[in-house]
Amino acid sequence: MNTVAIYYKHVLADSTREIAHFHTSSGSRQNADILCLLIGASIPEEKLQFLHDYFPNLKEFIIYFTDCPELDDFLKLKQTAIAVFGADLSFKIKLCFDQYSQTFNEEEIRKLRALSNSQTQFSVEVNITGSNCYFLDDIYEAVESGKNGESFFYLAQSPASDSLTSEECFHVAQFIDKISANPALNIHKRAYYYQVATHLVLHNIRSCYISCAEIPLQVMVGKGLISISEGLKSINDAEQFFVDRRGLRVVDQSKLIRTIHLFKFLKSILNKKITKFIRKYFFLNKEKKASYIYEVPVVSKDIKTWKRILITGWYGTETAGDKAILGEVVHFVQANAPNCKLIVTTLDHRITDQTRLEMPELEKVQFIPIAKGGDKRVIQQVDAVFFGGGPIMDSDRLYEIRKMFLEANRQKKERIIFGAGLGPLKINKNKIIATDILGLSTRGFFRDKESFEYAKVLTPGKVFHYACDPAVGYIYRWKKLFGRDKKQNNKIRISTLLRGVTKEFHVDNTQKLNVLLANKIGQVLARVLRDNWEYNVDLLHMNAPHIGGDDRMFNRIVTREKVAKTESLHLVREYLPLNELIKIIDSSDAAIAMRYHGHIFCLVLGVPFISVDYTGKAGKVQSLIQRSGMEDYSLNWTDLESEKASVILDQIIEARKEQADKLNSEADKLVKELTTVYANVFNVEMTYV
Repeated sequence: MNTVAIYYKHVLADSTREIAHFHTSSGSRQNADILCLLIGASIPEEKLQFLHDYFPNLKEFIIYFTDCPELDDFLKLKQTAIAVFGADLSFKIKLCFDQYSQTFNEEEIRKLRALSNSQTQFSVEVNITGSNCYFLDDIYEAVESGKNGESFFYLAQSPASDSLTSEECFHVAQFIDKISANPALNIHKRAYYYQVATHLVLHNIRSCYISCAEIPLQVMVGKGLISISEGLKSINDAEQFFVDRRGLRVVDQSKLIRTIHLFKFLKSILNKKITKFIRKYFFLNKEKKASYIYEVPVVSKDIKTWKRILITGWYGTETAGDKAILGEVVHFVQANAPNCKLIVTTLDHRITDQTRLEMPELEKVQFIPIAKGGDKRVIQQVDAVFFGGGPIMDSDRLYEIRKMFLEANRQKKERIIFGAGLGPLKINKNKIIATDILGLSTRGFFRDKESFEYAKVLTPGKVFHYACDPAVGYIYRWKKLFGRDKKQNNKIRISTLLRGVTKEFHVDNTQKLNVLLANKIGQVLARVLRDNWEYNVDLLHMNAPHIGGDDRMFNRIVTREKVAKTESLHLVREYLPLNELIKIIDSSDAAIAMRYHGHIFCLVLGVPFISVDYTGKAGKVQSLIQRSGMEDYSLNWTDLESEKASVILDQIIEARKEQADKLNSEADKLVKELTTVYANVFNVEMTYV
């Protein structure tokens, strides 16, 4: 039976008499073979020798730090401890980031990464608070980057002053959900994370508070729950160490409750695997030929008579651009049919729930799972089915869209393509499904000419139109309502709207490509800031959920390039609601846009930008750049060079007033195209002034 002796840092800072007193009251020193010690700094050799005399049978020495030590300091402490206790001593370090006022910065992450890259065995436990929640990814990445670290994240009851906001709650839920999917983690830890993420989505934070008895000792200190000698009255005596420091409420969770949590987690995994199997082998493999020849003609109704419509797309994975599209679709319907009720399908209600909080116009919108969108009872309620929100592209859920169109076709309801893109479609089965969707549609328009032409190839004879991305209308209205006058400032503010490349456009080794791309962009920013000390760069994100690729993770790689003036490069870790993101872009003097909707936001807001094209020839980025006459300011990501990009950026900043006027003029043209297609397709007049 292992015996644990736990000491406070104030004991070691005072006299040896206090140590003796504490030890006498805690049990027999002869039986102790594991020593847990909480310190805030290094331990003098004479104190280590004193501990050695008091614990002659010590086999394991675990030191708790409340701050990450410098690697050299820790190695020196380890060397001294082994010299005192002997080479057979197991020496471990535990980092306890649990103070509510504790904040993190790049220096702390640097020390943690150095520790991870060493041969030191260590563990990190993090009490998630409002003060540290946006550094969770940094901590996790730093620990997991090496082979010797282990991390554990938990929520403990916090003071009211440090309670999580809705944005922080969403961010933490996404983070916990991401790490719960890590197959390398202990199954019980994954089950715990799954439960936390589930409760956070419901903003039920109190249900996330852990038992100090159940988690930290069990997961962090050893393999299984550590036994305490008979010298201590109960396990709670030993765990007072945790209680005093964290103020956790102790909850006695039985094995039955833990088993239930594990069962729920395993059930969720099984459901996902079964659903994926069914989609792969029972739906997609049935695709032999297009079925749109069975289309039932529908007489298009006056939009003003609509009472309820179903809007579908890739909502539930939405980026800032998708939110803007949804905002425009809702505005279009409500402007022409004020009493029309809206149903929107979602792939993940956790993400759309956050979107609803950010956008007042969605307050009365009903969200349903995308799998229920094709239910005949749902289709019976609506007058039309809209596809508007992302392109018709390769996706294992594309058949869900066709299912809705097929059922709407059977019930003779309208099927509308609302400003979508078309492609990429590299998988033949998806191309067949996409052809069905287009053939089953009764009217619609695309966001660009390339998609329009591709639709004509897939469905010859179908009548479609094209204009621009609906997000243009949403951002244009925002600019008219809230936009600021661009003023010349001494400090130049540059925003980046970057993203990692995905299998959608680059099938092979995307992880390696992303590191290469991030390094290139980092070199560009390093050169720009080196040559222009008045510049400040904000690394923004248009996608924060881990589904679809969190832009902040890509931005972290970018910042690893050494920059001459680090305070001029600001990595925005905080989750940005849509309105906040648009405000920051609007206040910028220039931008570097990579995301497609990053281009659109900058163009419509009149913010001069360099385009980094990742979609390639005839892709959506190139299409937008060509129609806007911005070819001179566009660089293909494979040819990105720091010197060339720096020169172009200097040029657009120097002439930013003229560039802004040009972009505003282009935005006016795009909005005119949008209102024209609204008139042609829906016979309605829309104004944006």
